Amino acid sequence: MVMVVGRLVGLMSSQGRSLTADYHAAASPQEKARSVLAKLHEVGTPPETIMEIVLAVRSLHREVGPYGWPNWVPMQVSRVLKRLHGVSGTNWQVRGIDLKTRYVRSQGRAMVILGEKVLECVTHAIDHTAIEETLAAVRAGRAP
Repeated sequence: MVMVVGRLVGLMSSQGRSLTADYHAAASPQEKARSVLAKLHEVGTPPETIMEIVLAVRSLHREVGPYGWPNWVPMQVSRVLKRLHGVSGTNWQVRGIDLKTRYVRSQGRAMVILGEKVLECVTHAIDHTAIEETLAAVRAGRAP
C-alpha cells in the first residue's frame, strides 16, 4: 500500500508543470495526459483519493459487467480524475479581476493514456479480495 502511494506521488510529481487550457488543443495525447497528472499534483490531490477512484471503477466494472470497449476502465478512471476540483480548468486573473475560466474537453486518446498510467501504478495493490469487499459493503448499504 505504501509502495503504491509512493508510485502515485512519483508519477504526479515527475510530470513538470501543467499546460493551460489554451495549449491543450495543440498538444499531443501524451502531453495532455502528462498535463492532467501535473495538475493533480499542483492542486494537491492525495494519492489515496486516486486509489479510491480506481477501486470504485473496478468494482463497478465487476458488478455491472464488462462493456464492449477494451479501454472502458482506463477511460472511466480518467473521466473521474478530470472532474476532481481544480483539475480541468484554467482560471485567469488580471490585476485582481477574474476572467473567464477555460475548460479542456475530456475525450480521445489522451484520456485512455491518463487512465492507463494511473492503473499501471495502482492495479497491483487492488486485488480480487479488495473489489469483493467493496462490493459487499455497497450491497449492505455501507459506503466503503
